[in-house]
Amino acid sequence: MFLPFFLKKKTQKKQVPGWQNLARSLENDCPTIILDTVTGERVAHWTELDHTTPETHERALMMWPTQQFVESRRYIVVIRNLKNENNQAITSSPAFAALRDGTPTQDPDIENRRDLYAEIFATLGSHFLFIFIFILFSLYFPFLLSF
Repeated sequence: MFLPFFLKKKTQKKQVPGWQNLARSLENDCPTIILDTVTGERVAHWTELDHTTPETHERALMMWPTQQFVESRRYIVVIRNLKNENNQAITSSPAFAALRDGTPTQDPDIENRRDLYAEIFATLGSHFLFIFIFILFSLYFPFLLSF
């Protein structure tokens, strides 16, 4: 199973863990994290850019865990501190920034997620570009539910 994320920016490849350096994914300063919410442990993974499109700004950042996820368990995926090919910080979407920074909005989809994300930010901090939360419902039908 892989987890695709569309950042709409080309990232610096050297920042994220590749298949040749899985230990990088478990380092404290790694910009990508997969966290098992039951054990509190990070899941080792590697990343790559999707090269099925010639448009570099449309390539997904794909994360590949090194172990199978546990059925019916919640995982948190964190992306933080990424820089583009010009060494500039990649910024969060306005919706995620509003959640992260506590900025009120008129969007019920954002407002309805505040409590869930407040709990995560209290645990992990708030210096993130993006957080994705999912529960793997079935190993046989690996559909993800995001919150």
